Amino acid sequence: MNKKHKPVFKLPKPEADKILNTAFGRGVAEVIAEKQARIDRLERLIWMVHENVVRGVKSSIIDDDDVETSLCVAIIAEVKRIKSE
Repeated sequence: MNKKHKPVFKLPKPEADKILNTAFGRGVAEVIAEKQARIDRLERLIWMVHENVVRGVKSSIIDDDDVETSLCVAIIAEVKRIKSE
């Protein structure tokens, strides 16, 4: 792909102290908040797996029908299967 056909996006470069007052700044803040919420959720899932596997506490995991939850449920089920053998 040559440079003539490459899309070029010019982003606004607002002053640092006014960045949150712009649409660009609000968009960045929204993305960061969404990523932080996902990180927090993953931390809770890991903690629940730890509680179930290491400490033997029957913590419940709400099944959100996503990859992360399915993985955690599969880990717990596999550990239970191995312990029962």
